[in-house]
Amino acid sequence: MKRKILFLCLCVNIFFANAQVIDGLNARLFQIKHKSDTIYFIKTDTCTTKAKPTIIFIQGSQPIPLISDFGDNFKHINAFNFDYEGLSKEYNFVIISMPNIPPIVESYRMNNQGAFLPDTACQTCYDSLYRQYNYLDKYVERAEIVLKFLQKQKWVDKNKIAVFGHSQGSYIAVKLAEKNPIISAVGYSSGNPAGRFASYFYEININLMQQQITPQDAQNQADGLIEYFIQTNKGIDLYPEYKNADLPKTTTSFSFPFWQNLIQLKTPIYITYGTLNYESALPCQLLPVYFELYGKTNYKINSFVGCGHNFEEFDENGTPNYEKTQWNEAITDFIEWWKNLEN
Repeated sequence: MKRKILFLCLCVNIFFANAQVIDGLNARLFQIKHKSDTIYFIKTDTCTTKAKPTIIFIQGSQPIPLISDFGDNFKHINAFNFDYEGLSKEYNFVIISMPNIPPIVESYRMNNQGAFLPDTACQTCYDSLYRQYNYLDKYVERAEIVLKFLQKQKWVDKNKIAVFGHSQGSYIAVKLAEKNPIISAVGYSSGNPAGRFASYFYEININLMQQQITPQDAQNQADGLIEYFIQTNKGIDLYPEYKNADLPKTTTSFSFPFWQNLIQLKTPIYITYGTLNYESALPCQLLPVYFELYGKTNYKINSFVGCGHNFEEFDENGTPNYEKTQWNEAITDFIEWWKNLEN
């Protein structure tokens, strides 16, 4: 009898979710209590009676809140750089909060990169619990809890659940799909199949090719990175004075190579990147070769020529224009590809 009561309590703890309509937005905010964690997530469109295909959008890194509050009832969903309001007529978009970051934050409580500040007097101090929970398996665990909740909702078409991960979120999206076959499609956006740490080596070699550093400087920097990673992999925090830096567990968890994960993934996958985002473009351009070698066919690759990490365009001087991006094209092409999988 005690076991039954305990099991019931656990189920309530995990799957009971409070929901509220967000003032100023056509969206609902949910929260799920799980152990010592509170998981917040947004569902676009306040309607909860119509079952629609649902896309779990997993954002990139940094402790950026779901919503910025600018006052006068003006709010903005930070991770959505596309026309989610138009698409929400036919699709639910769900986005999950970062660990221990309030879902709605006044704009003055964020730094110039949009990160939440527990203390505005320190512009480079991040929440300590966020930093502790900022690793791959924790994000997958939290996303699974939300996914299980979604499967029980009448406003979710259970046969049409996809996940779209951008940047850091691309790793989480693949891991989530590996463990949950109910996910019918994966979006892998601006990810690096070689692992996050490889990006530093790409940067060194790009600087070398542009003659910004000498060959010896490049090798010295590479040697320094290797030594840093060896210490980090032992769990040693070499720079504890930096309160906004990744802890060792964060660095190592996102540095495992993802080649085999992508090759072996049974869920159809849509891979997209900007060609001027070298840390994603260089390894992603190799993926069709590896897919061909292993006989993988359930994928699409869509490159955005002349665009950067967030699909931003560049002017003739090479300056990025973040007001002009190809985000709408990336999302709508993913949706069309997903729809065509059913045919």
